[in-house]
Formats: sequence, structure tokens, C-alpha cells
Amino acid sequence: MLSTELDITLLTPFIGAEINGVDLTRPNAELIGQIENVLQQYSVVFFRDQPALSPAEHSALANAFGPIHVHPAAPRSSDFPGVLKIEATRDTKVAAGNRWHSDVSCEPEPPYVSILQLHEIPPVGGDTLFASMYAAYEALSPRMKQMLDGMTARHSGEWSYRHLFKYQLHESADGYPEAVHAVVRDVAYPYVGPDRRCGTWTRRRPPRACELPGLARSRVNRVFGSTIFYVV
Repeated sequence: MLSTELDITLLTPFIGAEINGVDLTRPNAELIGQIENVLQQYSVVFFRDQPALSPAEHSALANAFGPIHVHPAAPRSSDFPGVLKIEATRDTKVAAGNRWHSDVSCEPEPPYVSILQLHEIPPVGGDTLFASMYAAYEALSPRMKQMLDGMTARHSGEWSYRHLFKYQLHESADGYPEAVHAVVRDVAYPYVGPDRRCGTWTRRRPPRACELPGLARSRVNRVFGSTIFYVV
């Protein structure tokens, strides 16, 4: 049940809610609990007209949700390694997050929530888009669900870290981060009930980031091609 103490505006039937009238520079356990309740229902929460958070304030807000995840490409010398600064201009050739993705799915335990604050945005375009993987999964045919249930996918970060982040390995023997996850999984995050299902498979472009072990590349492309329609 959504909290009656927050000013909440729903943005779509499946995903997204806007919370008004809160101050994120002063998070407390009650506010975080209320935000998590909204996340449980609508997956993405937006806050307008917030003051710019300093790295310390951003970290404090993130820490209120749980231990802070450090991105593999984050500078290790930063006082706040959990804060990753992303910039793009009209001359930027490759922008971060310019294709469907699930954050850091190449790690064994990806973060369950990401906090994005925008300081400078263009007057037109530059929108960040979100898709409900719950709704996408439910829209699949029973036959497609049966095929995908129990299947695993290998998520590799090599392409992104080589070409996007110009990633330099902190330890050369470590290699690039990668992980194997269930294609469709019962989400174990604390704010999501056991029956909610999430498929991160459609958020990665298969030629660069994801493989389905046991399937030929041509078959993988057909699987992605027939399911991405339900996301967009």
C-alpha cells in the first residue's frame, strides 16, 4: 500500500512515480522506508526541484538504503568512490547509458537501486528512459516464458569498459568484470515480494554484453529480437 503521508504522482500505469515535497539532503529511516514502499510498486521514483547534493550528501542518501556499491570504473582515489560523475556534451562521441541496460549487471551482486541526480540538462532531448521488466515478462507468450524460465545469461562488461570508460584494470590479472545471472529471476531485494519477476536480459544488447550459454549466436539474436519489442 502506498504511503498516505507522501505527495505521490503516478507517471505511467506500469512504472514510475514522482514524490513531491521531501528534502533528500536530510534522509531518515521513516522517509527511506516510505520511498522503498513506492519503489516496490513502481520501480522508479523521481524527485523534482531538489537542491544539488554534494558527494557527501549523495553518499549519505545512498547509504541510507544499504551498503554503497562502488562501480568497477570509479576512481579509487576519490573520497567518495560510490559517486560516479558522468558528463556528456554535443561533441561526446559515446555517452554513458545510451542503450537499454541494467546497472552493473556484469557483477555477481549488482546494486538493487541507483541514485541519479542531474545538474545540467539540455532544453530538448537527453531524457533518461526506464522500462518495466515485470510488465515486459508478463506480456510474453506462455511458450516464450517457458523457454526463458531457468535459462542463464553471461553478462560481460568488457565492451563498455574498453570503449566507453576507457577502463584501465586496477589489477591486470583481474580481467574485465562479468557474471552469470538467471535470465528471469525471482527478485530477492528487500522491498520486492517473492512473486515479482525481473528479467535483466532484454536490457543488454546481445552482440556486446550478453550471451546465453548453450545457444548459438544466431539463436541468441532471434531470442533478443523477439523479446525486446515487449520492452520498448
